[in-house]
Amino acid sequence: MKTCPFGVGYLSLVLPLFADSYRTQVESKKTMFESDCKKGKPKACTDLGRLYDTRYSYATSILKKDMNKAKELYIKSCNMDEGMACYYLATMYDFGEGVQENKSKALKYYKKGCKLNENDSCHRIARMYYGGIGVKRNFKNAAHYYGKACNRRKAIACYDLGMMYIDGRGVNKDKARGEKILCIACTKGAVVACNKLNIDWTKNKSISECK
Repeated sequence: MKTCPFGVGYLSLVLPLFADSYRTQVESKKTMFESDCKKGKPKACTDLGRLYDTRYSYATSILKKDMNKAKELYIKSCNMDEGMACYYLATMYDFGEGVQENKSKALKYYKKGCKLNENDSCHRIARMYYGGIGVKRNFKNAAHYYGKACNRRKAIACYDLGMMYIDGRGVNKDKARGEKILCIACTKGAVVACNKLNIDWTKNKSISECK
């Protein structure tokens, strides 16, 4: 086992310097985000919200976390059409993190996030409709939102959509189209799609044809 060539005494001197540098960076970013947020820059409000959000370990030892503050900042940013803020806010209501769980509010903010091209929001809406989570199960709506997320390069959404075509849920059953979409998912990095093609791919085709 290798030991530090400089000894424990050296580390006891250096580590506080790193800690002080990190603290300075965090405080500097917080000041910058606060200033830009006040100027009406939505991304800064979102970034400031993440600093207060207890779900993110960033700066935990330096900044007092406050989910109410995070929520207020996400609302402000979402109202300025910042899609990622809408997504963060939706997840708070979806999973009851810092607020009382409310699937209706979650869906509302996911839909706004999706409209603002935030693909994780589109994907979560699809899963809610697919599984009947807080809404009436609706495979047609699920396929619609899986398609939106897939078109925005969400690999696992492409896999989910491809499987819906293969199984004929919410769309007309079309194995060839489903496999084509699984190809897209595979090439975007969804390993589960690659595995599915390896299982179901016909003998005269191969994964390499997807690439």
